[in-house]
Amino acid sequence: MKSPHSWLAAGSVILILLSGFGIAAAAATSRLSGTATLREKWGLAPDARFEATLEDVSRPEEPVQVARVHMESVTKLPIHFTLEYDRKRIVSSHRYVVRGTFRDHEQLVFVSEAPVLTQGHGSKVSLIMSLVPEKPTLSKLPVSFAGTLPCADCVGIQYLINLLEDGAYMQRTTYLREGSEENAYTIGSWTLSGNGILALKDGGPNSYWSLKDSNTLRKLDSEGREIVSKLPYELKRSGQFQAMEPRVRLRGLVQYVGNTPRFSDCLSGLQWPVSRDGDYKDLEKAYAAQNKKKSKKTVADLLVTLDGRIGVQAGRPEPTLIVERFVGASPGGICMDEAVGLELPDNRWRPMLVAGRPVVISGHQKEPWILLDSKSSKLTGYGGCNRVSGSYKAASGGKLKFSHLAATKMPCPSQTIEQALYDALERTASYRIVRRNLELYGSDGALVARLEERNL
Repeated sequence: MKSPHSWLAAGSVILILLSGFGIAAAAATSRLSGTATLREKWGLAPDARFEATLEDVSRPEEPVQVARVHMESVTKLPIHFTLEYDRKRIVSSHRYVVRGTFRDHEQLVFVSEAPVLTQGHGSKVSLIMSLVPEKPTLSKLPVSFAGTLPCADCVGIQYLINLLEDGAYMQRTTYLREGSEENAYTIGSWTLSGNGILALKDGGPNSYWSLKDSNTLRKLDSEGREIVSKLPYELKRSGQFQAMEPRVRLRGLVQYVGNTPRFSDCLSGLQWPVSRDGDYKDLEKAYAAQNKKKSKKTVADLLVTLDGRIGVQAGRPEPTLIVERFVGASPGGICMDEAVGLELPDNRWRPMLVAGRPVVISGHQKEPWILLDSKSSKLTGYGGCNRVSGSYKAASGGKLKFSHLAATKMPCPSQTIEQALYDALERTASYRIVRRNLELYGSDGALVARLEERNL
């Protein structure tokens, strides 16, 4: 039998452990304090209600609530509030805001938000709440928005955005350079949040726009924030819908309806009949190979990647997909988020960031690029002045090594970009693909270059 002293000792240990647990639990909780007042004069009703939420807005179209506090029967201004939150839920690279709402007779009347916690912001906030404007709507679909926006390395960028029914969109961006125009197309899906933020999703980083009114879209930055500038960043609704014929890389399912092949795009959900012109025969062979041993009742759709053009053909009532290049097939594949990712080879990659510096192209300069051929394991490319060539070897675990790199020796006004890209390729030891971006890493784990898929 244990002595009283041993029980006392054991009890002390238990108390210490419990008190330590309490300290740890308390340490995981942090507080954020703030005040809120109204910009306009407003008589407070007896049932006026205030609410403050701490939200993760790293994805503006899908904010995540971290903490919340509400106060009933608010009769005095300014309003003082405190938000308690779990510090473990705060990620230093994410963006956070405190959003305040003020309701009178259950109707939302005032709203405001302010950044907090990360990216140089603190844990105190002062909200000056403004009257809630009427929510803009897109009204009738389909609709086209068009305009010319500023460009850092060209004369301007002409945008044409077609928002279609069922949440699909097509976009054409025309880069206006001196003496030339370059068109790039994207197809994907769109969503419009309650606060008027339009998110365009094409498998890469989302593009964000603010719906100012039913006739105006204003471009937002890559994180969905306002661009503070006097330059024109707005697109206007066109008087009539402007159809386009995009040339774009697509990934989706091929199926036969009767004797007619149809293609269903994974990203947008759009469907088109497939023309038997162009590179259709390779697609047909891949489909036949998959279903060779299957009966007609169990014919399976084929997941394919291709470069195509969507246009109107004579005698056809709807737009048709013309296969300009059949890239490959994934037998048994289905449309899933992980299935629409890009492959390392057989894609044209355009450098966006090299050695920590953005790649800026002048108005007279052609953009640099590299392409890895899956059949020959060869690298070809262009550094901005000289051609680049070499070999590559990719292995499991994201390992990647370039060798036998060489370049032509044309005299160039500036070889800064070219040399930096060449050095980055020599340093590369591994890679990863994040949506439409290829990231190259050195043997020390440092990012040496980031390239964007540009299959023009």
